[in-house]
Amino acid sequence: MTGAVEDQPRDTATLFAEYRRVIKRTKRAFFDKRIKEVSVDKGRPWDLMPWVKAHQLPTHEAVSYQDQPLVTLDLLWDGLHSTYNSASGRAVDFSVLDELGEGREPREWSRFSMAELLEALKPTLTDPCRS
Repeated sequence: MTGAVEDQPRDTATLFAEYRRVIKRTKRAFFDKRIKEVSVDKGRPWDLMPWVKAHQLPTHEAVSYQDQPLVTLDLLWDGLHSTYNSASGRAVDFSVLDELGEGREPREWSRFSMAELLEALKPTLTDPCRS
């Protein structure tokens, strides 16, 4: 007599469960091998994470201003200029700053030399055309 399990007819549910176990083991073996290959052999585990790989920037997305895409440099300049200089030429009420100085004595400036001033300004004096 052969084994008791082999003598019994196998139904579809049993076959499907066995199929899923085999697939699960096979996938696990494949991915374990792939992880070892990438992380140990190549020494670059971040290759397993697609979100850290280089991505192409979406070239079809444009900056928009007033629901219009700014697709040329001229339109982009005009849109940015209009956004960031929208308060230009408007009256400014400086009285809100008056309360900041109430009850405070003016402070004296710390003395510094022309050499100290030039040294502090040196990083800002680079010519953008030379870089």
